[in-house]
Amino acid sequence: MALMDHRKTWRFDVRATPEECVRAFISALAGKSAVSMRKANWETRVDKDASGAARAIGVYQGRGGLAKGITLLNQRATNVEAVAVGSELTFSVETIDPAAGSTKCAMWLSVRGTALGLTADAGFFRSYMNDVEAQLRSLDHRLAVAKG
Repeated sequence: MALMDHRKTWRFDVRATPEECVRAFISALAGKSAVSMRKANWETRVDKDASGAARAIGVYQGRGGLAKGITLLNQRATNVEAVAVGSELTFSVETIDPAAGSTKCAMWLSVRGTALGLTADAGFFRSYMNDVEAQLRSLDHRLAVAKG
């Protein structure tokens, strides 16, 4: 995991259906326990992009669980979190190859709040992006990932 991975588009080549891929994304956003220091709250929606491809969007609602409790004790952390709320993580199906049984998907932080030129709550976004990768890897242990 690189420090600026959250600013890159992550591309996945996974042997799974588009529906399984979208479910993996949604599951990853819902998956952290309340005691995780990177727990966040997300609102998710599934729709289609302009070309009709499946797409899911997670809208950041702020820190959750233990992280929320700690945030409330620090005004600076509260301010950074407030700037980050409303950021969006987009997951989109790019191509489907039925013959190979594979789907190519992309994920990126499509809307982000910034504080002093840096992405607010970047560590939370990177953590969840890694969780999406892990969920997809559970579908296909040969998952190919490119970040750029």
